[in-house]
Amino acid sequence: GLLVAGALADRLVARAGARVIASLGFALLAAGLAFGATTSVTSGDLQAIAWIALSGLGLGLVLPATIDTALAAVSDESSGVSSGVLQALRMVGGVLGAAILGAIINSTYRDQLEHAVPAPLASSAHDSAVTGVEVANASGSQALLDAVRESFVSGMSLTLWVSAALMAAGAVLALVLRPRPSATHVTTEYGVWRRLRVGCQN
Repeated sequence: GLLVAGALADRLVARAGARVIASLGFALLAAGLAFGATTSVTSGDLQAIAWIALSGLGLGLVLPATIDTALAAVSDESSGVSSGVLQALRMVGGVLGAAILGAIINSTYRDQLEHAVPAPLASSAHDSAVTGVEVANASGSQALLDAVRESFVSGMSLTLWVSAALMAAGAVLALVLRPRPSATHVTTEYGVWRRLRVGCQN
């Protein structure tokens, strides 16, 4: 999905505009993540392929449209600094997103596990779902294995719902917010307006 959308993004932006394509990309991301949030322990590979591909399609539309719009909103003299700031923000956003969403999935996993199995079993699988599966297989406890799977999927679903809501908000903001023109662009427009005004007065 990411490769297909990335190949088409520039042509779509040229026809429909960056704001429309960015909003469409965010909407596809939200739809893909929401579809992924409906995953259960009985879901097959086809559902996983579908929601990941749909999310990739949305991401492939969002990235080129938003990055080009952000860089186009600054003057040529500031483009290098702006590009560096943009990359830094993307890195910080990725780190914060992984930390926050990781905390959500871990907290949900542990809470669900503690309610599903007795305390001794829950404490042995408390660290992570991988550890829980290993402990369940080693002890031959089908109850613990089922609880670990259900708890992990619950945490993943909540994380994907939160992500889908953020992407839906991004779709709205992409349509509502208008990028500010660069200083060079403003100066040029003002110069053209002054020359036209002087010409009319003469």
